[in-house]
Amino acid sequence: MGFFERLFGWIFRRTPQPQPPPPAATRTERPPPGPAHPTPPPSPAPPPPAASPAPPEVSAPAPNPSPPDPSPPPLPDPPPEEKPAERPKPKEIHLERQPIGSRVRHFATIDGTRFQIGDEQSFDSPLLKKRCRGIYILKPREGFTTFEPDQWRARYGVWADMIAVTSDVEGGRDIAALNSYDGAGFTFGLMQWAAHVPDANLVLLLRKMLALPNAPAYFPDLTLNAEGRICQLAGDGKLIQLERSGRGLEPTAPLRRYLNEDDVEVDERELLTAAKLLHWVRFDPEGQRTLIEFAFEDYKHNVALRAKTFPLDGRLDVEVMLIADIYHHGRGATAARGREAGRQRAIKAALASSDPTEGLVSIGEGDAKYIDNRILGLRREIDEALQAGVLGHHVYDAATHDFRLKT
Repeated sequence: MGFFERLFGWIFRRTPQPQPPPPAATRTERPPPGPAHPTPPPSPAPPPPAASPAPPEVSAPAPNPSPPDPSPPPLPDPPPEEKPAERPKPKEIHLERQPIGSRVRHFATIDGTRFQIGDEQSFDSPLLKKRCRGIYILKPREGFTTFEPDQWRARYGVWADMIAVTSDVEGGRDIAALNSYDGAGFTFGLMQWAAHVPDANLVLLLRKMLALPNAPAYFPDLTLNAEGRICQLAGDGKLIQLERSGRGLEPTAPLRRYLNEDDVEVDERELLTAAKLLHWVRFDPEGQRTLIEFAFEDYKHNVALRAKTFPLDGRLDVEVMLIADIYHHGRGATAARGREAGRQRAIKAALASSDPTEGLVSIGEGDAKYIDNRILGLRREIDEALQAGVLGHHVYDAATHDFRLKT
């Protein structure tokens, strides 16, 4: 071996060489000592949630309204003031006097329509005990409006036929019959209601008519006061009461003078009154309806009054109608019979007789020619109504103040 070889070998042996690591020993690892109840190992972390589908697009909600104002809302503006209904203008009336033979006939023109008011007539009035003169209408002529019970029977029953009989002998069933010559001052309408009776008849009808909206067109100077009584408007704006309650002729004297200024002669005031009332109920539907409805109301009221004096319960319609007619006409109460007491005795005797209808219709017969004429008309109308079957089949029920079929 050469020198260099021995030198490098010596150096190589003197330099430590890296040794490979020993093989690892296999052993069981023991846990370090700890508490009596060892802490369980932590649960494994849950898996991440599955991705949920994206929610549908929703429009953004409207912003919340402002919180309510605790103060009360402002009051609304007041409604515009309603203008009062215009007062109807007074009707322009043109009067015309036309001699016809020995008679004098009067006409009027209102709203371009010419119509008859009536003929002049004189009469010895037993009420005023003097000869009076006024106007009247004999029978309905062309253009007049008559009461037809067929048109009202469905609503009022047999009352319509009872009214038809009395209205026929009063004025030929003319709804605008009038008379200003017999001392009552003025009578008007289907039943010729008279102006001289306080709180009844024409006084009540005029109160109803004056409450209608069109009243100022016909009677601009008449009105009703707070008590519902008829008053005249004076020039200074004050009210002059024309009627009041009471007995005799005095309570209605101012109203009668307003309607008919002169009992002895035909005057312009009664002609104007006649023209206004005739036109009102013939050409104004509301005026006509008011008059006819008043006829039924007034007739029923008067029958109910008579039922307090006479035994009307169960009585035939024709008998009740005759008693109502006696009082409406005023016959049967002469001084010779003791006035009202005598009339009541005559009616009760007729009701107790074997033929009450004949006994009632003959009351007052022979007292005066005009009464005899009325009785003659009543007999004719009653016979026609009985033959037609519109009377004689109903009896009065005092409990209901109405009629029921006779059984």
